[in-house]
Amino acid sequence: MTVRVRGQNLKAFGESVEDKKAVAAGLLAYLQKVPHYSKYFKVTLNADGQPNLGDIAHAAQNRVIIRVQLTHDRRVE
Repeated sequence: MTVRVRGQNLKAFGESVEDKKAVAAGLLAYLQKVPHYSKYFKVTLNADGQPNLGDIAHAAQNRVIIRVQLTHDRRVE
């Protein structure tokens, strides 16, 4: 596959992650970086601004994560 990053087309491959614990861990990591997106996943933020773990577990039940990894030969000609 080809992904576009910062204006460059790069070669990559992707895989779907369906394991609910892995999806929850990925979603938690994502929402810790961009907590204002939590509303799109119906995840509330605790008083300390961290995503609520119960909401994360619930949100992970009907989602998958697509993990994308760049290849060694990255540039698309």
